[in-house]
Amino acid sequence: TMVATAPIVVWLFGDLPPLDLAQGVALTIGCVLLLACSTWTRRLVVCAALCLTLGGAELHLRHRERPEGILRVTYLDVGQGDGALVDLPDGRLMVVDAGGAAGGGPDPGARVLVPLLRARRRSRVDVLVLSHPHPDHYGGMHALLEEVEIGEIWDSGQADVEQPEGAAAGLLAGRRVRHPPELCQGPRAFGRAVVRVRWPCPDFDAGWGPNDNSLVLEIAHGEHRFLFTGDIEAHGEAGVLPEARPVDVLKVAHHGSRTSSDEALLRRLRPRVAVVSAGRQNRFGHPHPEVWERLTRLVPRVFRTDRDGGVTVVSDGRTLEVSTARALDR
Repeated sequence: TMVATAPIVVWLFGDLPPLDLAQGVALTIGCVLLLACSTWTRRLVVCAALCLTLGGAELHLRHRERPEGILRVTYLDVGQGDGALVDLPDGRLMVVDAGGAAGGGPDPGARVLVPLLRARRRSRVDVLVLSHPHPDHYGGMHALLEEVEIGEIWDSGQADVEQPEGAAAGLLAGRRVRHPPELCQGPRAFGRAVVRVRWPCPDFDAGWGPNDNSLVLEIAHGEHRFLFTGDIEAHGEAGVLPEARPVDVLKVAHHGSRTSSDEALLRRLRPRVAVVSAGRQNRFGHPHPEVWERLTRLVPRVFRTDRDGGVTVVSDGRTLEVSTARALDR
């Protein structure tokens, strides 16, 4: 907000996160009173009261943004790419891919991810997932790695092996990175949510391309399951199929490409909600008409980021709520 970036505010309080209306009004009144005080004693009293007021409001807002026991997944509108924020029930944060573009263009990390994290008062990403080393999935990670603290990175292992001199490998250098041989050993609990890597296990296959070796994640929370499929195609879907079980929310593989979302897998998964992440009027024609027909025929609710904007799914373990950015803007 303008108030949070005013020179006197920055001088007094440093770089504040975005303020809501009540905080902005309180801060403005406090600054006026501070300047009007004739003695340093009065100024210190006003300053202390202002700090207590803003601090209490900030704690309230942080609790409101991160309610305990709730899983919130936000499928981001990052153009022709993939990116999702996963607010886990124990307060930790996971980012699954970060968008980008093969031919350059606006940085979705600086344009979408970092501003959203600031708005949600987040300065740390506990788990950053790189499904596979393609720029439409890792392009936004540059800004993310510069602006926030990263706990650990989950990677399919291809960045170092397939492209050791590439940009994706450079992002991982010197960081705590976990690969399939470790990730496939068992589930990880984040409060009431359980995260499992379903593919590629026990490790990626060098005979297949990066898409089919994408990390596939399942997040279970109470009665609900979410599945993130990266860009898996025929080989990857065939590998996932034998142990596939019904899910509630499916991130559609490979932006709705014709090479993915086989009917056999969709019938096995039986998702209630599906989300296609694709750019507006993208040159690939994603989602492909055949895949779109299949999805709308087999899945009760299908969303696409090029039309709906960001899609947020909230689970308390029993009930599921879906909202879209475009609907909120109307």
